[in-house]
Amino acid sequence: MNTNPKRVLRFLILWIANSLLLVILSTVFATNVVLGTLNLPKPAASVLVGLILTLLVYSVPWIAKKTQVKLKDDNITVLVYFVVNAIGLWVIKRFADFTGLGLSSILFVIICAVIVSIVEVGVDKSSSVYLNKFQNK
Repeated sequence: MNTNPKRVLRFLILWIANSLLLVILSTVFATNVVLGTLNLPKPAASVLVGLILTLLVYSVPWIAKKTQVKLKDDNITVLVYFVVNAIGLWVIKRFADFTGLGLSSILFVIICAVIVSIVEVGVDKSSSVYLNKFQNK
């Protein structure tokens, strides 16, 4: 198996960013975004949902390649990430007993998907630039 360390680092950075963002969203929208259940504490739910969202986003280039969609513009990338995150968050919230993420309505699914998508694109771009600088030294 050929594992690119740069790709693994980008994955881990995105996972950490998604997990921290979920904690922030659950703090800001405390009555509408709930992390954790009786059996799954808030930190574990944050890590689990962050992992699921990161896996979904990392599948976007593969899906785009299979469907022959070009992701060369940042606006298109944000839109695709939004669609993937909105569907992913809605499915994750449907299984709240297992995932530990509860969203009060579809409105908050959309709000969270917009915020998560923008942050993911920003983190992906900045981590890519940083890792390229680090690799060139």
